[in-house]
Amino acid sequence: MEGTWCHQSKKGQICEEWKLELDGSLTGEGYEMKGSQKKHTEYLKLMKMGEKVVYIASPEEQSPTLFNYVKGMENVWTFSNPNHDFPNVLMYQWITKDSIVVSVFGKKSEPAFKLFYKKQDSNQTNNKSTMEKKPKATGIGGIFSNVRIRMP
Repeated sequence: MEGTWCHQSKKGQICEEWKLELDGSLTGEGYEMKGSQKKHTEYLKLMKMGEKVVYIASPEEQSPTLFNYVKGMENVWTFSNPNHDFPNVLMYQWITKDSIVVSVFGKKSEPAFKLFYKKQDSNQTNNKSTMEKKPKATGIGGIFSNVRIRMP
């Protein structure tokens, strides 16, 4: 999950940049690229809260929303918040090591839309991250076995 993932749309790129923190959580930044212009859209966090794994989305000018990890298979992570207006479910599905499909669901069982992300290498991205550079954690065997945050 670490790295920069971008979806090419007609209007430009939609990207998520994820970093593994020393405590085992993942922090992310969502942004859009139109030419060389970068527009921040949200901050993201994937972490352990008590015994649960949660996904927290903090869109620009909105309150953070918490999604609970509800199920996963080898290559799929699903997060849900049925009380949120939209979206209600986020599903990350790894197609290959450098390709993810993110399905976004509302109240219906069919996805409202899907984003097809490709992992970018440092030579492919034409932007500078606004995220603080942190030392890389080692030994990741999967976020769910490696997340080690303790909440008060």
